[in-house]
Amino acid sequence: MIGSVTALKRYIGITDTSQDTLLTDLLTYVSSEIEALCNRGIEQTTDTEYFDGGSKLIRLHNFPISSVSALEYNAGSESSPAWTAVDRDDYHIDTAAGIITHVSGFPGGTQGLRVKYTGGYATVPSNLEQLAYQMASEEYRRRKSYGVKSESIGAARIDWSKELTAAQRAVIGRYKSINV
Repeated sequence: MIGSVTALKRYIGITDTSQDTLLTDLLTYVSSEIEALCNRGIEQTTDTEYFDGGSKLIRLHNFPISSVSALEYNAGSESSPAWTAVDRDDYHIDTAAGIITHVSGFPGGTQGLRVKYTGGYATVPSNLEQLAYQMASEEYRRRKSYGVKSESIGAARIDWSKELTAAQRAVIGRYKSINV
């Protein structure tokens, strides 16, 4: 989950614990939305990913990469795999971009390449946390008005738009993963 309930409560102006479960759910939801918009994981996790062999380049889902504990290809069959380490001298890791390149193409067939690694941000960048608080705050305020496009009370009018602002799109753009 990107951010904390304590910080979200401070952002919204809530001082008691009566909404903590709802706010946790909202932060979890917007964290998933941010990751989907960025086409990548944000928070640091340890993961295993599988790729097709033959390519010279793979991009891991969570980056920056902190460590790669195993890069292996299946030297056996699909029904009886024999995972074998790829020679470390044959590949390069771009930790910041989450890209691993092989000098001549990774061995292995369909889903025959396995990477075990730790990637993502150990400390989520503050602009992504701020974006999570903005989006969760909007969801919190809008939660009783789903399906309503706008509301008016006297001269005051609120337009409920799920569109990101230009500033929010710019933050997403800084972290968006481009498929390679």
